[in-house]
Amino acid sequence: MPPTISMILAVSDNGIIGHNGDLPWHLSDELKRFRKITTGHAILMGRKTHESIGRALPDRRNIVITRQRDYQPLDAAVEIAHDVDAAIALASTDRNETELFIIGGATIYESAWPRVDRLYLTRVHGQFEGDTYWPPPTLDFDLSDWTCRATENHPIDAKHAHAYTCETHDRLPPPHTPPTHTHVIPHNPT
Repeated sequence: MPPTISMILAVSDNGIIGHNGDLPWHLSDELKRFRKITTGHAILMGRKTHESIGRALPDRRNIVITRQRDYQPLDAAVEIAHDVDAAIALASTDRNETELFIIGGATIYESAWPRVDRLYLTRVHGQFEGDTYWPPPTLDFDLSDWTCRATENHPIDAKHAHAYTCETHDRLPPPHTPPTHTHVIPHNPT
């Protein structure tokens, strides 16, 4: 059985997911959630995301997606793919992989979106300055064909300057459609 293709991202109320190659907020418990969910799995990311992190994330199979054929990753443990489909295929070569994660950036999220089975979405409550948005204007980001299977609210506290909500959504299977062919019985005039 192929692994579940999951996307994990945090977005502010005004659609910001990044600012100057970094997150515009620091939410320690949300980062712990990210680590807990992705540890032991393949994570797929764009080159810029990899470079902003600056290293391979430990205890995960790191796959970087880049169009640069001669790209040298920052860490020898990082594997390279040249498009989203190739990265998914590479991650799927591990027969024990049950779930792989698209972790950014915006271009990779957009390319992967039609293939995603599960969405781990953190809604950061606040207005932020940034230069990277989700969803992009070219994408129809509609969750009406998804079911929310978990929601967890986190208020502002001593460690978190912003409230946030963690949601897990699963894409619903397409509705059953009857076959499009019709059986025609020839007319037999007897």
